[in-house]
Amino acid sequence: MTQPIVGERRKTRRLTLQSGQAVIGSADQTPCQMVDISVAGAAVLVAAKIPEMSLVGLDLSLGPETEPTIKLQCQAAVVRSEPRPDGKFLLGLFFLDLSDETKAALDRFIKSHDSVTRDSTHDD
Repeated sequence: MTQPIVGERRKTRRLTLQSGQAVIGSADQTPCQMVDISVAGAAVLVAAKIPEMSLVGLDLSLGPETEPTIKLQCQAAVVRSEPRPDGKFLLGLFFLDLSDETKAALDRFIKSHDSVTRDSTHDD
């Protein structure tokens, strides 16, 4: 049995992203920069504050821009909203309505990449 990492609260693996496209919102779409993702949620950077406990729609594409490996649309809860020195806001999002099939595909995507991290600076 593996021992938990001290200070680590997450139960799922997380992939730090160098690329990925995402938009928050349905009517007023807000582009966001993907930071990392797990089967449970994601961390993103946005230009304007979105309050904690807000429910948002999320459109997400992972993989090459020309042919994304994963595309998903879901509802997410903002569980963290922190201002950063650069004026952007770091959001922790918790996915609310991913199907088991989508979760399995996302888990395979995360496991297929080498840059999995368990950084305790973001919650999801």
